[in-house]
Amino acid sequence: MTARIRTFLLGLLTCVVTSVTLAGPPRFEDVPGPAANHVAKPGKLPESDAAKSADTVSKESTTDTVASPAASPAAGVEPKKSILSSIFVTAPPSAPLEQTSKAGDALTPTHDYHKDAPEILQQGDIKFYAPGYRGTWLTQSSKTSCSLKQPIPNFGYAEFRQGTAQPLEFMLLAANPPAGNGVALIHSEPPLWSHYTRPSNLGTIEMEEGEHAMTASAEWAQRLLVDLAEGMQTTLQFYDGADAARDVKITLSTMNFKSGIENFDKCRAQLLHYDFKQVKVTVLQFNADSSRLSKTVTQQLEGILELVTKDAGIKSVDIEIYSLNKELVQYNYRLATRRAQAVRDYLMHKGVDEEKLKITIYTKKKSKLEQQGIKPDQVQVVLNRDKKKKG
Repeated sequence: MTARIRTFLLGLLTCVVTSVTLAGPPRFEDVPGPAANHVAKPGKLPESDAAKSADTVSKESTTDTVASPAASPAAGVEPKKSILSSIFVTAPPSAPLEQTSKAGDALTPTHDYHKDAPEILQQGDIKFYAPGYRGTWLTQSSKTSCSLKQPIPNFGYAEFRQGTAQPLEFMLLAANPPAGNGVALIHSEPPLWSHYTRPSNLGTIEMEEGEHAMTASAEWAQRLLVDLAEGMQTTLQFYDGADAARDVKITLSTMNFKSGIENFDKCRAQLLHYDFKQVKVTVLQFNADSSRLSKTVTQQLEGILELVTKDAGIKSVDIEIYSLNKELVQYNYRLATRRAQAVRDYLMHKGVDEEKLKITIYTKKKSKLEQQGIKPDQVQVVLNRDKKKKG
């Protein structure tokens, strides 16, 4: 064999011998124990040795024999480990902590995280009302009013509503009204899945006696609508002296709120901005010696147009004016006619049927309009509604 082959075989043999040595059985040190643990070989002992042995046995019989720590591995002495065993052998796992029934890596120690209900609530004197997971928002729509309502079991219901020519408002109606007047704390809390959103105190709203326990302004109602649309849960907490001196806490649910608010907004969009009673009789003021429609007159006519075009129950529109029967009689009559025609033409241009429009010019002294306090520079527009189609 060549020198290179001999060198390779010698190195291979060295590695094998080293591996066998490292993987061999553990070695133990011989630690001498007490003399009583050594067993003498069979045979006759010298007299002196026999006496010593008998004396030792008599002493050992009165005391417990203590085994040598090195007598056996079972005595608690950890044997020396080889290099490979210390690298590849892992320690046995420790006993697991008490755990909940959660699956996977979400296990948590029960005794550390599970607390009693009073410890969590920290308020044992509060009576809670909530719609629960079955809570829903109900929408009621008509030409004159819109309502978005959520029933609250065993309490009443919460409602957003808006009527014709009325602002948005929020109401809390109670089957068992609270005793006396007071204030309610309005709190906005994030849902369980929104971990990074903080709750906030919005302020207080006055509470009143009676079924209508709370009536909030348009600003409050709009703020609550925005919070609910964003998934926030609104809570209302107030003191009720008639309920065993407890605080009452009401939670508004966001379940099905998205579909409810969509229908509510559609209803509000078609609401009339003017009530029939508000524009049933409208007095238009013209500038002196002018038949042009001013900005103010145009805005008044827009309110009349909204009712006439959307309310099919309006059967006619009377345009009334009177002319002074003195001095420049013909001039006054022509001016009154131009003013009435300007109103009629504007309404016709905006889509009002000409058959619904009627112009009346009074010329006699002490006419109906003069007795009502209408001045010559004013035009009175009267809406006549068909009572059969009222609804």
